[in-house]
Amino acid sequence: MYFLGKCDRMDTLRQIGDMCMNLIAAADENWAIGKDGGLLAHLPGDMKFFREEEYDLITDVYTPIRECVPEGKNEVLERLLVRNFSRCRISDRIQVKETQGKVLQLCHSQGKVKIDKTRIVENGVQADGVVMLKILYIIGNDDMPFYSMEAMIPFSHMVEARGIRQDSCYQLKAKLEQLSAAMADGNEIEIRATVGLELLAVAREPVFIIEKVEEKPLDMKKLQAMPGILVYMVKPGDELWDIARKYHTSVQEIRTINGLKENQEPSPGTPLLVVKKVEGQIK
Repeated sequence: MYFLGKCDRMDTLRQIGDMCMNLIAAADENWAIGKDGGLLAHLPGDMKFFREEEYDLITDVYTPIRECVPEGKNEVLERLLVRNFSRCRISDRIQVKETQGKVLQLCHSQGKVKIDKTRIVENGVQADGVVMLKILYIIGNDDMPFYSMEAMIPFSHMVEARGIRQDSCYQLKAKLEQLSAAMADGNEIEIRATVGLELLAVAREPVFIIEKVEEKPLDMKKLQAMPGILVYMVKPGDELWDIARKYHTSVQEIRTINGLKENQEPSPGTPLLVVKKVEGQIK
């Protein structure tokens, strides 16, 4: 990835502030100033593009006329679960060494976010990390008025992701959105920062993908041993497809006999009259 920016003078570079400082730090030695004063930097980039596509998959086949034997393979598909952006606001104070003298003025502050650990929790992802700071300031010492210090402020924040499970996959990116430093008293600096956390989570779902179906004649002995008519009490999680397949009939036949509407699924505890169907004939 190439970045081309115009910097007329070094004063302009300083005015740009954190953006140019971070750019030069990331570019390391892979940057140069051209003849026109432009800054050309080569930055290592890792960009990933995601596109969610919906497919209609055949996961089961059945007919009361023939015995169907599906053949295929097990696959794990990823479904976009959530994309969420959250902010963590941090406020803390850091101590300045007393041996350096009293701080007269803060000149510059910059920082970056480092994520140490992430883990999946209930309905979210917990992120623990630190904000790494660099502060330049002036003290009351004419011989050496400029000093700089480094500090780290820890933070812990949960990014909401409803429905996330331990087997879900996710990516979490963090960046420092805002940073301000102000003198609290002679030897303390008050830090206020905002960390932006972007979460992309996907659910991994195992599915059996049918590639072909082999048809076989019906096992008449097995069918004769099945009841021809019965009353079935619907249980939680039951679907008409499963009931029809288990008792060798069709979904439409169950709807017609029990007066159910199109696409209507019976609620748990509902009694259903089920009649066995073989080769298009009710027996």
